[in-house]
Amino acid sequence: LERCEDDPEECEGDANDRLIPFKKISTEKSTDEEKIAAFHEWMEVLYQTYPPGNRNQYLFGSKGHGNEEYLTFNATQTSWLVDQSGQNMVVDSVIKLENLSTHMSLLKDKIPCLQKAPEKMIEKNKTSKYPHYTLFAKNERTNEIMKEIYGIDYENFGYELIPKE
Repeated sequence: LERCEDDPEECEGDANDRLIPFKKISTEKSTDEEKIAAFHEWMEVLYQTYPPGNRNQYLFGSKGHGNEEYLTFNATQTSWLVDQSGQNMVVDSVIKLENLSTHMSLLKDKIPCLQKAPEKMIEKNKTSKYPHYTLFAKNERTNEIMKEIYGIDYENFGYELIPKE
């Protein structure tokens, strides 16, 4: 993101098919209110550009990395973890990113190439400070979009759609 803030033209066109508003927001200079407002605007632009059912709807969530050839692939994290029918999970466990360090020993047991990895993840390239995620949940339209697009992820991974404050 910061690379795009320094040179917005580098991140336009096909390179910015996720429509990230590089020219409108700065991770370092923008206020929390500006970041939150830009997020809500971005969610609406993504929804209008890649609505449910759109073949490129996966761009709402991430780049495809080759998975876009599957009809079940979309913006959800769940779509990365199901078979071609979209009905059956093909993994036996899921570790949330926020729990990665505490579950490193489980990963090391299941993935042989991680046997020599440290028990605790090394924190590198820390991202800039963002407002607490609960502040983003105060916009009704964004909540509607999140529920429609990512409802299956909230269900499958045990997150609350509108977190308790």
